[in-house]
Amino acid sequence: MKFLTLIPILLCVACAHAGSIVTLTITVTNTPSAGDTITVNSVVRTNVASVATAANEILIGANIGACTTNMFNQFASYGFTTLSLNRSSSNIVTLRGIVDQTISASASGTWATLTLSTNTTTNMVVVMVPATSVPVQSKATNIISELVRDIGTHSTNSIPAAATALAHHANLTTAQTLSNKTLVSATMSSGTLTNVTGGFTNIWTTNLYVYGAFDITNTAPTMNFKDTDAAADEKNYYISAAGGFFSLGVYDDAASSFHTVLVADRTGTTLDYLNLQEGQLRIDDSIKNTGTSILPFIVNSSLANGNNSAIVVTAKNTKLTAGPTAAFAICGIAGGEDGREITIYNSIAQNMTIANDSGTDPTPANRIYTLTGSDIATSGVGAVTLVYDATASRWIVTSFRD
Repeated sequence: MKFLTLIPILLCVACAHAGSIVTLTITVTNTPSAGDTITVNSVVRTNVASVATAANEILIGANIGACTTNMFNQFASYGFTTLSLNRSSSNIVTLRGIVDQTISASASGTWATLTLSTNTTTNMVVVMVPATSVPVQSKATNIISELVRDIGTHSTNSIPAAATALAHHANLTTAQTLSNKTLVSATMSSGTLTNVTGGFTNIWTTNLYVYGAFDITNTAPTMNFKDTDAAADEKNYYISAAGGFFSLGVYDDAASSFHTVLVADRTGTTLDYLNLQEGQLRIDDSIKNTGTSILPFIVNSSLANGNNSAIVVTAKNTKLTAGPTAAFAICGIAGGEDGREITIYNSIAQNMTIANDSGTDPTPANRIYTLTGSDIATSGVGAVTLVYDATASRWIVTSFRD
């Protein structure tokens, strides 16, 4: 006579410590025999060849995978109190308890191995919405804060950029129009500005750092970098690309005028590169263009015969092509800034006089020192170069060609 001895495999967690979660892992290693059992928290399930009582019997399958599937389906239909069911692979099923719940488990026969693992966790709470319904508002704050933290820690999915909940937030993928934004101590690194149609104007910021190479492919974009107030008292950097040239310069709020400091030839290329660092325009090896950096003449035809005071010169090089029909004089130039250099080229056949410290211009800071002690004049076509000295509050003639 042969005796079949059933040696039970018993695993038990007598008492889970506070803030612990116990997980039972059932690994099916062989096809069970009829009568082999698994007991979880005193609830017995028996493997059978034909099911008579579905609530406590598991149909034996043709192989390990089928047996695991049948066990999982039986557990799903007749669950264990407060245990959550999961299938992690073709032959493994897990049962997970709630916080501080103990699990005891055993299996008869040699068809499965059982493993209990314990993980420490904080006590879980039920999330209620709206949070204002929580009796103690400090607990509501903790619940919502933990919810946000867990989303950031455990979620493997990102919130879709086009999600309705993010309609008012800037994102990295979808096309958006941002308006009325103030950048404070912002950093923009190695980005690309392409096909700028309306341009960027009046970007107000206390400390905007822009660096790296940027390309602008539109024909006439403009960006102004200004401080945080809207007062008309600032000298601000601007960037523009118009016609065949790419310009870097300073915009004077008070005078509502642009002072160009560099113009790069854009001829023959669709990309223009600029390098900005530490909140200021820096012209260095990061500037790339296919032409030569030049300062083109800006045409001026606003001068009149006789004396002209506080004339406005908007660029480094100014060319007089029309206006006076007789001799004329420049008695003062507006917009003086320390170190600013300008050249005025008189291309018309009228004598041009540069008046020395002339009182004709009522603003002393607009006046000119010719360094000869007297007026100087061309005989028709000629040119003069001047630089502004803030200490003397005068324009200084550095070159004169008749």
